[in-house]
Amino acid sequence: MSDLHGGQTKVLLTSRREETWLGKIYRRVELRGLRLNEAQELAVRVLERAEMEPNDIRVLPQYNDLLEYLCGNPLAIQVILPELKHETPEDLLNALKKGEATFGADDPHQGRERSLSASLAYRLETLDPSLHQRLGVLGLFQGFVTTITLELICKDDEAPELIRGLSNEAWGRMLDTAAEVGLLRKVAPGLYTVHPALPWFFHDRMLAAFPQRI
Repeated sequence: MSDLHGGQTKVLLTSRREETWLGKIYRRVELRGLRLNEAQELAVRVLERAEMEPNDIRVLPQYNDLLEYLCGNPLAIQVILPELKHETPEDLLNALKKGEATFGADDPHQGRERSLSASLAYRLETLDPSLHQRLGVLGLFQGFVTTITLELICKDDEAPELIRGLSNEAWGRMLDTAAEVGLLRKVAPGLYTVHPALPWFFHDRMLAAFPQRI
């Protein structure tokens, strides 16, 4: 990196941490969450993708307090806003705040606001309990995950009973469900990308589901 300093080459490095190892050779630009008007625009798109009719979106109770609580985090907005199909903004906000109390302090350098943790946990809890636990296996992955790899893990004789013998097809159905609630993104049959903010979240779930079998 130091060899490029002062030259014509431009380098853009994105990180959730302060990369102090780079020394003083870079200019740091801190990125924050979406502004309220941007969050509102994303919220409408998320609700449309959740198959809410335009008239139903227009008559929703005011949910700016919910958006402000989510700190303009696009992932949190995508995960939580579909819940407005069957929860009022006030009830949803209260539930998130109640769940937030179980998490530690914000860690903005890791992209870990408590509001995001509470949002992810809330949406995960809406899934079938066994699916909720099995998704803890995703704590082993960063960037992407394939159902074929998961099937290979499950074929091992030492695989935990909770996942032992699960097939490629079974994992496809489970990961499709996780993608539907915003925890993953499906890019091809059997191939899913994992948001950079999620490995730590799934890792905590993995420790809870398989404490003696990591």
